[in-house]
Amino acid sequence: MASKLGMIVENIYTVLVANEIHGYNVVECHEWSEEEKKDLEFFDRMPVLKITSELMDYIENGMNELPEQLLKDIEGKTKVKVVHEWTTVKYAFVATDGQRVIVVNAKESDRPRLKGRLVPRIEQLVYEITEGVEPTEYEFTKPERVGYLFDPKLMIGLTRKERQKKQVLYYGLQDFEYEEHKNLSKIKYYYGEFNYKGLDSISSNTFDEILHRLMDEVKVGWTKAHDQLTKLIVSTDEYLAELYYALD
Repeated sequence: MASKLGMIVENIYTVLVANEIHGYNVVECHEWSEEEKKDLEFFDRMPVLKITSELMDYIENGMNELPEQLLKDIEGKTKVKVVHEWTTVKYAFVATDGQRVIVVNAKESDRPRLKGRLVPRIEQLVYEITEGVEPTEYEFTKPERVGYLFDPKLMIGLTRKERQKKQVLYYGLQDFEYEEHKNLSKIKYYYGEFNYKGLDSISSNTFDEILHRLMDEVKVGWTKAHDQLTKLIVSTDEYLAELYYALD
């Protein structure tokens, strides 16, 4: 069995995303835009950690405090050569649970300030060198309240644009929860635009019941109905409209 610590990968190219709590927005390399490719980050060498899936979720989907022992294990092991001088990044590493891989650069903080993905060749190397390695068990406290709108696993299988549009949809639906005057006719109209056949089944429901049912029904996938509902919602919200139409 390979050693848990001391694993290193070299020649890492990645696009680092700042302060991102949604793992689905830390995109795979095939979804990097041309602009992002111009700002590729390079590291000569980085430590690799095999961690549990629970810790992977905690790091990938949040801006949570990294385990103290993890920081000690990787401190100063990331190296970058600038001209002929070697520089050290205090807290940076590659982590995998055997199913996913993420690059983290916390710089000198205790939180995953910058996150990225690897190119396929290096990602495959990470899987190979961690195969047969038991995950290191780091102590951490799960947050009582998560910061993302819904289970990130619901974004699996969608394109980058679809994921971003779905996030706008959820922002719009979430805003309805905080409306002072909850218009029952309006929420029924929105529901009918997404699921016309289900209108009869919500005829006696309250505003909140219909809204929560709609939020539940839009969770899976991305269809023409999702897109039409989003366009309808953003038509009355200038900020969300700007976010949405910037994606086309």
